[in-house]
Amino acid sequence: MCAATAEWVIWRFEKLSNDPTPYQYLEAAWASIVHNAYARYIETVDDDWRGVVRGPMNIALLILIDVIWGIEDTTPGENAAWMTNLAELVLPDPAPLRAWQEPCLARLEAHYARAEPDPDDMFGRVGLGPWVPRELFDLTRPFDPSMTRGYLQRFLNTLDWRSNRFLHRPEEMLAFNDYQDTPYELPEDDSLNRPS
Repeated sequence: MCAATAEWVIWRFEKLSNDPTPYQYLEAAWASIVHNAYARYIETVDDDWRGVVRGPMNIALLILIDVIWGIEDTTPGENAAWMTNLAELVLPDPAPLRAWQEPCLARLEAHYARAEPDPDDMFGRVGLGPWVPRELFDLTRPFDPSMTRGYLQRFLNTLDWRSNRFLHRPEEMLAFNDYQDTPYELPEDDSLNRPS
């Protein structure tokens, strides 16, 4: 939900910024749904991201980075709430965002129930649930969760780490301790090798 809402922020400024950074990082964020080994960790320089256009785009990137890399110890859904607040602040009219969010949340609840805390984790952390493809958030089309693997593999097939500096090269992905799959291919078992 956080990445989908970030699209509202990034695309809000589409005609006001020709910097490919936000769009490329958004693509890397969607790839990180499969595994965070896809997305490169970055830190932005605040002085490069000031103003009414670049400032909100920077905040959106920072929220995405936090979701991907778990930088802050957040409650599930907190980052999505931050992104929603940001989107509501920058959109000329937040009504379309709100009208889109309700059915998206209903789809999430129907197909991807919230994971329960791990009883063996003394801190009560919630593990990662199943993959949620970008297609769930396209309300112009019906959504079938049985198509998730196909949606994600098609998306991975479109990625080009040579043209997107925020995607790791295959050899970099293989250097991650918890990544043991074939880069840019969906693993056979989606319950294995998810980042913790």
